[in-house]
Amino acid sequence: MGMSRLLVLTTVSTVAVAAASCSTTPINPKEVADHAADGAREVVHQTGGGIGFTQSSDSGLQTIKTGLSDASSNVMGMPAPMPAAMTNALKHTSLAAVVAGMPSIMTTEEQFDSTADSLKVWVRERILADANLESSTDDQAVYLLHPDPTCRQLPQDGDPPDVVPPLNSKCVDDLTKLPVRVVMRADGDGGRFTI
Repeated sequence: MGMSRLLVLTTVSTVAVAAASCSTTPINPKEVADHAADGAREVVHQTGGGIGFTQSSDSGLQTIKTGLSDASSNVMGMPAPMPAAMTNALKHTSLAAVVAGMPSIMTTEEQFDSTADSLKVWVRERILADANLESSTDDQAVYLLHPDPTCRQLPQDGDPPDVVPPLNSKCVDDLTKLPVRVVMRADGDGGRFTI
């Protein structure tokens, strides 16, 4: 085969691959929402592993932390790490109990994993819930946050399966006064959200 013919075939196949990768496949809101919930869980899970490592007695970071504890003991007024609605939805998690000063027999990794599982449920079943899906097009899905299921507490360990968690009345009032929409777009292998 001549060099010019090989060059033409290579160019044509490159253009075909580029064209195929540029084609826009309509997003599947359920798949992207599942993927986003899994991703949120994984971030918290990985954070727990990192924090667990830093807290181990043989960690150099533990030594640094001990040296800095006096310097940081007067730091107050730090902003909440999560929006109030999320903090409220996750207030019954094991990590929230530890932050509130309640002792636990769970390891740091177990506390983060438990919270990660709750966060996954919150994202998928309270925010990106099928009941909240208002509309979808080929490139985006719009979720209108309805008071139910958005404001419903997460199930707690030990709850019977037939018990429906209560609604948070402040959250219901807020979402009744101000409609909140989350626009989800596929972005690479994840999702991009706009409120």
